[in-house]
Amino acid sequence: MKNFSKIVGAKGEEIAQRFFKRKGFEILEKNYKRKFFEIDLIIKKRNKIHFVEVKTVLFPSRISAEEHLNQSKLKKIKKGALFYLREKKIDFEKLKVQIDFLAVEIFLKLKKTKIRWFQSIY
Repeated sequence: MKNFSKIVGAKGEEIAQRFFKRKGFEILEKNYKRKFFEIDLIIKKRNKIHFVEVKTVLFPSRISAEEHLNQSKLKKIKKGALFYLREKKIDFEKLKVQIDFLAVEIFLKLKKTKIRWFQSIY
């Protein structure tokens, strides 16, 4: 079942990338991973960098995509965002930084997806 979850997650991240590209964002990183954290997407538009957690569920699901997000995960994303900014030597004063959450629901029978974008969640 773990491989299936990875496939669903990868599909959701692909959908998320298309969603943000249509909105004019530049994709800086996908699955930015270090020992203690992973950030699904790091995107940029104008003078703002967004660190995005993407959760994907297949409909019908016992729990919503939003219910997969917790405080522990948010802290790891924040730590990852700070690490990324330091690693890339990005000037905090010139760019705004935001942590977002993208919930993706895939409706296989209808061949549709539903996306909910929550901005500045942490």
